[in-house]
Amino acid sequence: LATTHNNIGSVYDNQGRYAEALTQYQECLRIQLAALGPDNVALATTHNNIGLVYDKQGRYAEALTEYQESLRIQLAALGPDDVALATTHNN
Repeated sequence: LATTHNNIGSVYDNQGRYAEALTQYQECLRIQLAALGPDNVALATTHNNIGLVYDKQGRYAEALTEYQESLRIQLAALGPDDVALATTHNN
């Protein structure tokens, strides 16, 4: 279910329908939190997706918060030398 919300969010994001994308990504995050807990690496991608939408909306402080949470989760789960961190650092 979380994956479907993420995919719908991605479509809305690509269409520039940012409010709707955020709703879908936030629902994805809610489901992931309930099922996996707050430190599961799967949540890092969702936080990053939310950050990207905020960034596109010019909501930079909120984007930064989401990017930082994504980075925190990835560092805790994967360690500082994992290649997956490159994407988060790039954002």
